[in-house]
Amino acid sequence: MHATPLRVVIADDELPLREELRLLPWASYAASLVGEACNGQEALSLCRELQPDVLITDITMPVMDGMTLIRELRAHCPAVRIILLTCHSDFRYVQDALRLGAVAYILKVALDDGELVEALGKAREAIAADQHSRRSIRSEQRARLAGLLAKLLQRQTPGDREWQAVGLAEEERYRLVQLYRIAEAAAVQASRPAIELRLAQDESDERQWAFIGEQGIYLLLRDGPEQETWLAQALPALLSDMHRLLLSTQLSETATVPQSYPSVLPQLQALTHQASQPTDITASTDRLGALQPSVYAVVSEPLVVRDALGDALLAADRWRDQLFYADLSDIGLRYGASAPIRQLDESGVQQLQEPLRWASGSAERLCRCLAEDFADRCRELRPDPGQLKQRMMVWLVDWLRQQDAVAEPDGLRLDAMIDAQTLSQLICRLTDAIRTWDQGQYRYRLEVRQAFVYIRDHLQAPLTLQLIAEQVGLSPHHLSRLFREETGSTVGETITRLRMEKAVELLSQTNMKVYEVAERIGIPSYRYFTQLFRKWTGLAPTDYKRQP
Repeated sequence: MHATPLRVVIADDELPLREELRLLPWASYAASLVGEACNGQEALSLCRELQPDVLITDITMPVMDGMTLIRELRAHCPAVRIILLTCHSDFRYVQDALRLGAVAYILKVALDDGELVEALGKAREAIAADQHSRRSIRSEQRARLAGLLAKLLQRQTPGDREWQAVGLAEEERYRLVQLYRIAEAAAVQASRPAIELRLAQDESDERQWAFIGEQGIYLLLRDGPEQETWLAQALPALLSDMHRLLLSTQLSETATVPQSYPSVLPQLQALTHQASQPTDITASTDRLGALQPSVYAVVSEPLVVRDALGDALLAADRWRDQLFYADLSDIGLRYGASAPIRQLDESGVQQLQEPLRWASGSAERLCRCLAEDFADRCRELRPDPGQLKQRMMVWLVDWLRQQDAVAEPDGLRLDAMIDAQTLSQLICRLTDAIRTWDQGQYRYRLEVRQAFVYIRDHLQAPLTLQLIAEQVGLSPHHLSRLFREETGSTVGETITRLRMEKAVELLSQTNMKVYEVAERIGIPSYRYFTQLFRKWTGLAPTDYKRQP
């Protein structure tokens, strides 16, 4: 791997020496000459403007001498590495310069390729060490900031030491930026290292970021004109890069979907409007309703961190539920402007599911109803996404049971409903299950249907293959082979599926205790039931029941 060229500025009041330095083969030293100055004041201005990696400077110069220049650079451009050009008579200053941070010195009379290459090598080593140190410090700051933000999200109060450890000034005003990634969980996880590297490119003393969990990315920006420019110009580029990284790691890719970036900043909306185009949600899903990745930014108003950061975090985090209902082609969202998320009571459930009851006689009509009337009612009522997904999961299980669906539609898992990140994705997964059943893949021989109905109606009993085979008039071996060939599942797997579906129904719609549910579905072992339920739904029964 080739080293990144060092950007070099030279400063000397002797024109012949500058001309000699200018003609050196800088590229062969893995460096490039980006500027030259004839005195210390001019060199300081150049360094402030160009932010070079290395300054090669004389000590004795008019207007501002080399020693004063070094002190000014330490104050205003501390990242610049300094190499001294010195005469024998200047040698008394060299020790002072080295103490101030100069990395090397070269005698003018001994200037040659070897001396310069060695000095540039020392500068490169110092830069690398400084970068490593900064990365370590940044990593520690990110960890501390993540811990502090996590506490605030849990409505806990950090102590003074925790505030001081993250380096946030007590009276300074900051903006909070939360970045949302809507994508498949595997893509979010796989893209994280690359996204961390991309975020690091924009990190500075004015900008700190932190991950919390798998989804949350938070940035704190010190308020000021520079950060307003960053929000208007650099943030859209950051979002675009994050979108590409997510897209490249999405497990079920289809056609590239243009990204959109809802934000509270009008200038950000205007800048991204030209690059954003309407997205056909139905065309951007795979068979399981896997939406193509999208990235969103939510930006707070300036705030004093200790006074308002906790409230701003909670407000920004509520956007996750609000974005569940967002149209991915809509970039006009404003911070706090969305309708409130509502708790889903029985009246709301009836209101949402009323059109589905009228359409349930036809799979195609039902799918159309889900995509139209049901979706419209959801966006109007805006129920809590977690409650909505749980209710619709139970509804789907009931509907399939009413159709005598012997086997679970290919790829359907209850946790797929829970994992849906948008309303459109949830509807896609529901309609996928319905259409799969309707394609006729699961219409079976009479004995298989009879076995299924017997299992469904006797879940509380100790079911065995021998018992079920006797009920349908086949040998256990014949039933086992026939059942698997026609449904793709074993008799045992079907018993487990129906028991778990019944458990979901009982936990959602009754006040039964967990052990009572386990007994009702024929699993008297509480521990085994808990393990099985967690594997099936992704939640322990007690956690599932506690959901609002």
